[in-house]
Amino acid sequence: MGGEPMEQPSNGSSTSGQKKLSKVQWLLLIGCLGVALMILASYFQVERYVPTAPTPSESATPPAAPAAAREAREWSVEELEHKYETELKTMLEEVVGTGRVTVMVNLDSTGELVVEKNVQERKQTTDERDRQGAARQVEETNVSRQAVIYRQGNEETPLVLMQKRPQVRGVIIVAEGAENPQLKAWIMEAVQRGLGVPPHRVAILPRKKAS
Repeated sequence: MGGEPMEQPSNGSSTSGQKKLSKVQWLLLIGCLGVALMILASYFQVERYVPTAPTPSESATPPAAPAAAREAREWSVEELEHKYETELKTMLEEVVGTGRVTVMVNLDSTGELVVEKNVQERKQTTDERDRQGAARQVEETNVSRQAVIYRQGNEETPLVLMQKRPQVRGVIIVAEGAENPQLKAWIMEAVQRGLGVPPHRVAILPRKKAS
């Protein structure tokens, strides 16, 4: 039987299918790696704020005292008296009708310093029963105040908020022209308003004329 021999099917189609499958796998792998690299890059680009604990030297160094605390101790009683006398003398010599003026201001020996304080309040409630069996609550409040201390070198000083200046005990004014009632009234008003002192603590005397 002289027919043509039948051709055997080649396995080229199966080989190409395997090659195509291998390429798809490689593409998927490369894609996954790219996504992973993008995620890692974005993670490392994020800036994080991590609070750092202060070093022992920083935590041990107290804040500097405010200017008000330093200035509060600069004025002594004598300096304040001289300051008041100078300012009052300069002002009164500008009043119409006055000539030479001498002023003496007498202050209390000490002023009052107002210091910063930490205030802590504690409340305690107690349940009690009386002899008849009636219940009641007793509330007790304890308040403690402690001055705030700051350190300068080896010295500890309370933090001063303000200094209440000493009270004016008395003012004596000797002025040319003070024999004039109107001028004397002007001087009295100026002293009262300028120093906040009542009239019974102010003495205004006429100055003798130079011969």
